[in-house]
Amino acid sequence: MKLYRVERTDGAGYDEYDAVIVRAASEDAALAFVCDPRPDAPTWATPTSRYSGFKSDRSNAGVCRVLVDGESGEILASFNAG
Repeated sequence: MKLYRVERTDGAGYDEYDAVIVRAASEDAALAFVCDPRPDAPTWATPTSRYSGFKSDRSNAGVCRVLVDGESGEILASFNAG
């Protein structure tokens, strides 16, 4: 497993996520974890991603691998308060 940073490519509004760091086997798996419809969503509901703001069709998400080795410092600082 590797670490991936999944970020919004369209900005974010209040009470929405703009970035998530996940552990996954691949970039595609990381995008799926963040963008695919919530597993507990009722079947009648409009598909929404696990993290509000990310589109389930992945059209507003980018992904990159986070390297574990390197100099100390921030990996993600995401401030989006309403």
